[in-house]
Amino acid sequence: MIDGLAHTLISTVRAAPATRDEIAIFVKIAATGGGSQGANLFQRRRVPEVLIAKGVITRAETLADLAREIGVRGDELTRTMLRFNEFTVMGLDPDFGRGQSAFNDCVGNPGHRPNAAIGPLDRPPYFATKIIPGDVGTCGGVITNEHAHVIDDNDQVIDGLYATGNITATVMGRTYLGAGGSIANIMVFVYVAARHAAGYEIPN
Repeated sequence: MIDGLAHTLISTVRAAPATRDEIAIFVKIAATGGGSQGANLFQRRRVPEVLIAKGVITRAETLADLAREIGVRGDELTRTMLRFNEFTVMGLDPDFGRGQSAFNDCVGNPGHRPNAAIGPLDRPPYFATKIIPGDVGTCGGVITNEHAHVIDDNDQVIDGLYATGNITATVMGRTYLGAGGSIANIMVFVYVAARHAAGYEIPN
């Protein structure tokens, strides 16, 4: 992953850094057959054309064109890419240590050596997509009331429409409370919504 200055920012097999500021992170997607260097679940998959057409993913034939499309310096992107590719030849990742654990090796490309977790990004076309990091369970969504009823733009209840979980603006606000917070929120408000839809009062 690279930041807005085209510098390597974080490992793609680790969590994104927590921040309250919006940071644009661009994920460089390997270009071999439109697939990606990464978890086994994504092996042999192609970049969906519909996402390119909608602008979710940017495609370019050269790094210079890709840099221009995503708004970063072309020379910095090229320098970052060349540095990364040199590491892949050696099978090393001095920045983040990718491939140095059994887990990294498992979720990488099992047939790629010397390091299953990193591979060269050296063949066009090149792809990138913008990532905005957020704390789990706090990314916002539709507004709901105390009955889990969805509220429209005029603060009116939408009859028959209930919602809970990470698609809603949760009760946790901007700070995730801890492990299980999203699941607990879902369990509580599914119960609340079901009782309300069935015409039952919520017991005190």
